[in-house]
Amino acid sequence: MKRSIEIVGLPVLSIIKGREVGTVKELLIDPNQGEVAFLLLGLENWYSPPGVLPFKDVSGVGEYALTIEYDNSITPLGEIPEAAQLLANQVKVIGTKVITRKGKYIGKVTEIIIDDANGKISGCVIEPKDDPGASPIIPDTSIITFGQEVLVINEEAATGSSLEAPPAAPPATPVVGTPVPTAPAPVPPAPATNGVNGMKLFEERQRQSVIGKKLVRTILDDQGQVIAAEGETVTEELLERIEKLGKFVELSMGVER
Repeated sequence: MKRSIEIVGLPVLSIIKGREVGTVKELLIDPNQGEVAFLLLGLENWYSPPGVLPFKDVSGVGEYALTIEYDNSITPLGEIPEAAQLLANQVKVIGTKVITRKGKYIGKVTEIIIDDANGKISGCVIEPKDDPGASPIIPDTSIITFGQEVLVINEEAATGSSLEAPPAAPPATPVVGTPVPTAPAPVPPAPATNGVNGMKLFEERQRQSVIGKKLVRTILDDQGQVIAAEGETVTEELLERIEKLGKFVELSMGVER
């Protein structure tokens, strides 16, 4: 079992090639299946568009790296409509409110526990509204709906006396409530996007994340002239200039982390 924080940021290594081929940037969650369906990757070449790796093609998730057999398991984001739609749906789980089927507010999700063998979300760590210092786990068997804004759980899981703080490592068995198996309710998809442009969605998120950061490499235009120098802080004005020159991806991969 792994927490999302233990996966995001890991280098991706090809076992066959014996080298790093990318870095995990984001988890794309399928709420209807209750699983991480794809991993959004920053690729080894900073000028490449983001790549998508199906979780089923992951060989292993370790402390140092996430491994795959072949790098041809990675596909450009724009070529997988399903992944682009999941990116558009923006079901993050972390940060969502936790309510019961009857509408009782329990708290908010602070982390998710992922079965690294298949990508299934086995539980959600929550911060109870009545005990902010605690961090109990809601098992997947008690979760009814993974939504864009709320996580809906059954009433048994919300029993105050059953909430227990988990040990340091995520437990193999649920620790909250008496689970009542309930199939996750389908989550309505995001409004139709007429063929969502996954690259644009990725760039918009990246756009907001780079402003105010410093460049760790110099950005050149197609004629070899300096657009922005290493050490320069990214401003709205600089960002707009770089976007007009088609150098946004290069910029997004060249700022401090």
